[in-house]
Amino acid sequence: MDLTHKSGIEEYFPVAIGMVNSAQILLFNTLYTRLAVILNEWEGHRLEEEYYNQLVIKRISFVVISSFYSLFYIAFVDDREAYQDNSVRLEALRMQLIVLFLMALLYQNTLEIFCPVCCPRISTACSNCCSCDPKQKRKHTTHEQMMRETKELIAANINATQRDLKMSGHDDDDDDK
Repeated sequence: MDLTHKSGIEEYFPVAIGMVNSAQILLFNTLYTRLAVILNEWEGHRLEEEYYNQLVIKRISFVVISSFYSLFYIAFVDDREAYQDNSVRLEALRMQLIVLFLMALLYQNTLEIFCPVCCPRISTACSNCCSCDPKQKRKHTTHEQMMRETKELIAANINATQRDLKMSGHDDDDDDK
């Protein structure tokens, strides 16, 4: 089989395989991050520094192996006849690297754009529809309502602090002397 001259659907196989590989990498990185935290908690490190050092070692070792094993396999292990020509092997490596990079970029940008906009809406919708007691359903608040409530809480806190200072006998004029 000549990998240099592809036609039809065979042309898209490397891209599809790269996309599946990228999805698998993202899934396993997410799962292992959760597993690494659970394992670290289970190990019971005495110091916080030790805890984080071990967590970093676990995460980095897995992410590096998970992310680059396919590139390592294509470059050094795969011994198909088609890869006897180094230019074909280099082209396969290039395609895999481009697909992995673009899928990671797409995933990160989707999270960056999707989560801040849609996650609060999903959370509000779930709390409104899943609540057993209709009185406990959260009202859908707009950003302006949230900002207004925040300003009211801050103003109430400032007023309470000023009132407490006056009651305790501290004046702002005493601070100037």
